[in-house]
Amino acid sequence: MTFFAAGVFDRRLRVRLTTMRYVVSSIVCFALSALPASAITYRHYQHREIVVEADLVVVAKILSIIDPPDAKKDDERPGYSLARVRIERVFKGDVKEGREIFFSFWSQAGTGKYEDKWRHPDAYKLGDTLMLALRKSNERRTDGYRAPQEIARALWYNWSPRYIYGKQIEGDEFRKVAELWLDPEKHLGDPKRVADAAFFLGHQKRLPEKTLLALLQSGDLAKQHAGCLAAGVMKTSAAVPGLVGIIEKLVGITAKWNAAYEDERKKLEQAANLYEQARTALYHTPFDGDKDGPAL
Repeated sequence: MTFFAAGVFDRRLRVRLTTMRYVVSSIVCFALSALPASAITYRHYQHREIVVEADLVVVAKILSIIDPPDAKKDDERPGYSLARVRIERVFKGDVKEGREIFFSFWSQAGTGKYEDKWRHPDAYKLGDTLMLALRKSNERRTDGYRAPQEIARALWYNWSPRYIYGKQIEGDEFRKVAELWLDPEKHLGDPKRVADAAFFLGHQKRLPEKTLLALLQSGDLAKQHAGCLAAGVMKTSAAVPGLVGIIEKLVGITAKWNAAYEDERKKLEQAANLYEQARTALYHTPFDGDKDGPAL
């Protein structure tokens, strides 16, 4: 095949591949658009991510609930309610135990053009004591909703609709993870908690680079995973050699995992997850070309 013919063949091949990718992506997009809203999944946040994202993580008792005014004729809007709670225990946030606060929540579905068949309003019972993950309201608006006048008192609102994350946030395991936020450093030696501890210390800007490097270079998969989580948060170039070392050691693990049977996949899963976590952390880590170039 001449050089010219090879070039023509290569261009035709690329055109065909591009066309195939376009057709496949169009089919996928059409299939997804045909799915009902209930079939679209939400991104699953892990316990540690919820703790970091929330401004306030507490155990609180529901003291009172103020519902929105009854809908007038032809008023199809959904409603927001106001809950008054007493703080029983604080895991994260600048509030004191025993203090009463207000938070707002979507409590009544709309009708007509406001009807939402796929989401469900939150509901709380007077006297319930439960775990809450809340965010600061700032200037959160309730325009378009029926809401009591007292809604202005609400300085907080739900981190997420209760029907999505309620069972998770109110579960025992979430409480254990939230408790780590108070003093994560003492859990760095616990194989079951080291990932959460390092992740929290990274967000609190209290994880020394020396400790980060020790985690990445430890050779223990659980500790290296913790180091990758912390590196993704800290974004320090000091982590580059450690991250590159993990990636180089585990090159090909994804292909092995994809080709393996289910029983074998379970054995490779931790290493495959570590590889992906290291790649993600490296992607978000800035580095100096002159200083960090040799590591790459």
